[in-house]
Amino acid sequence: MAITNGTSLLTTELLERCSERAGSYDRENRFFQEDFDELREAGYLKMAIPEELGGHGMTLAQVCREQRRLAYHAAP
Repeated sequence: MAITNGTSLLTTELLERCSERAGSYDRENRFFQEDFDELREAGYLKMAIPEELGGHGMTLAQVCREQRRLAYHAAP
């Protein structure tokens, strides 16, 4: 699944759910398991892996853009 410059791996809905849970992870000092599971399902962990190896084949710039979006929403 190739990701082009105009598309995003992380949906607005996923980012909103991460944002809603972020504070509770800090307050309860616990691992962000729900977010991690959703990120894995979305293919976040395979962003930079080449397509021929089962990943998304995203460029470094694309990976950084997705990471920035996640950090903006998930960091309280």
